[in-house]
Amino acid sequence: HAQIATKDPAFALHWGEDVGMADISILGLIMNAAPTMGAAFPQLQRYGRLAMEINDPSGSPHFELHQQGNRLFMVYEGTTVKNVPELVENAFVRLTCGPRQFLNAPHILSAYFTHAAPSYQHEYERIFQCPVHFNAKWNAMELHPEVASWAVAQSPDYMSKLLEEKAEQLLSTMSAQQSVRGQVE
Repeated sequence: HAQIATKDPAFALHWGEDVGMADISILGLIMNAAPTMGAAFPQLQRYGRLAMEINDPSGSPHFELHQQGNRLFMVYEGTTVKNVPELVENAFVRLTCGPRQFLNAPHILSAYFTHAAPSYQHEYERIFQCPVHFNAKWNAMELHPEVASWAVAQSPDYMSKLLEEKAEQLLSTMSAQQSVRGQVE
């Protein structure tokens, strides 16, 4: 609906580029408070549902790291993401543009999408600033092999602990709402 209302077929890309994860979810704040990119990854896994809860029998989409030789890939898994390219576009752009603000070198070396190249392929190339591949076997981003050790720490350490406590409360609330009692309440 947003694509139609704005007459922007690349809306998911542009929204992810312009609005950071920390602006819309506690997940972004937690990841920004992590000491390193490697420490932020488990936070993404743990609290990802707080940024995007979708109705998917396989559960919320999640990321997995795959090592292939000396190459490191972050693969976006989930049944729904295979059928909704905009979910993948938005997630990948946020994970590219957000860290770009504080990293000294590119952390994304290439991007892969299972869907066909859209009419706005040039926007992918502009935003990702690396090779972009369509009709790929997976939705994945190739990461710089040393990215896990790169510093993040955009917030004081004590903020991380406070944010994690709040995120745990939010996850508990979400889980309770999925029960029949929670849905009725």
